[in-house]
Amino acid sequence: MVKKAVLDTSFIISAVGKKIDFFSELELLGFKIFIPREVLFELKGIAEGKGKKLKFKENAGTALNIIDSSDFEEIILGSKNVDRGILDYEKEEENIFVGTLDKEMRGKLKGKTILIRGRQLEVV
Repeated sequence: MVKKAVLDTSFIISAVGKKIDFFSELELLGFKIFIPREVLFELKGIAEGKGKKLKFKENAGTALNIIDSSDFEEIILGSKNVDRGILDYEKEEENIFVGTLDKEMRGKLKGKTILIRGRQLEVV
């Protein structure tokens, strides 16, 4: 059975900021990568947004470039709240691991979580 990694916005921006090649690392760990369309919209909004911290804008832009040249499956959550959509998706699917930095969200996940510890990914 394939392990599925669903990545949220904070995870992607943080991985880029720490210069972690999250696509390669997750693939080496046997994951197929899923990125919600809603997360892609959030990244685009941050990259184009006015008043956002420059570092986040740059990391979001870099993340979009990395994503555009990488192999992943886009999913549609169908929820205005991205976190709620990911939680609902995780409940419906099997073998889901969620890449997130959101502590509240991690507490609600039934499955496993992919975290960033220093400059490495950790599955817990």
